[in-house]
Amino acid sequence: MPTLHNPVEIKGQKEGLWIFLADDPEFPELLEALRQKLEASNNFFREAEVTIDTGNRECSNDEKEQLRMVVEDEYTLRVKEILHSDRQEEQAEQEEQSEEVQRNVSEIEGEQPVHHPEENVSDELETDDDEFMKFLDETFRIPVKRKWEEKETYSSDYLYENEESAFYFRGTIRSGQTLEFPGNIVVLGDINPGAYVIASGDIVVMGRLHGVVHAGAEGEERAVVISADFRPSQLRIAQYIGRPPDEYPRSRTKHLQTEKAYVRDGAIVIEPIL
Repeated sequence: MPTLHNPVEIKGQKEGLWIFLADDPEFPELLEALRQKLEASNNFFREAEVTIDTGNRECSNDEKEQLRMVVEDEYTLRVKEILHSDRQEEQAEQEEQSEEVQRNVSEIEGEQPVHHPEENVSDELETDDDEFMKFLDETFRIPVKRKWEEKETYSSDYLYENEESAFYFRGTIRSGQTLEFPGNIVVLGDINPGAYVIASGDIVVMGRLHGVVHAGAEGEERAVVISADFRPSQLRIAQYIGRPPDEYPRSRTKHLQTEKAYVRDGAIVIEPIL
């Protein structure tokens, strides 16, 4: 179990979404902290199934019912299980891993950290790689801000026009890690099973998409998800939740090809990018 630095923490684990509760706060204080955390994250995790881990705290049946009521009745999540575990025995062994999880995403090449919605993120992308930027523009039609441009023009072939910034992550997002950004996300690598990527805008994956992605997390139905290897364990766009990957309406080809997912007539559809 992770070492907690806040009264309530929400993490993506191999088994799915978990809510971890700290041991120290009194129960009424803990309930209020839970409400505040869910309120801040409600757009991202609406209707998700969660496991609640109370740590060393052994909750009574009444306290468990109060936790369930807050999570399910007030914030429309589904409680899979409420359990408690002894974190003290694993604390030393998990210290390094918990620090990585606390930063949400590890092994970023370069100096730029992973950003979260509450953090200040520059909306300017610094790069001298004109060919790479041209490839992104022509292949994925994503809005990219450059310092040397006074005005941007975007193709509307695949995306709606917007002024949101794009956050670039270079590397692999592994199981149990979460990347969130209030805008568009471009992953220059893979999203492994058990990993979560959540964006208020579009999500573009240059590698394998085998984890959980939620584009348009704040309700933008025109958001899209694009990947070179499109096999998400779960796909969400705005309020729409995707079906198992093999059941998506999609083109069947022998070779992998870049595909995009979007909402059409109230359902998620996947099509190849020609």
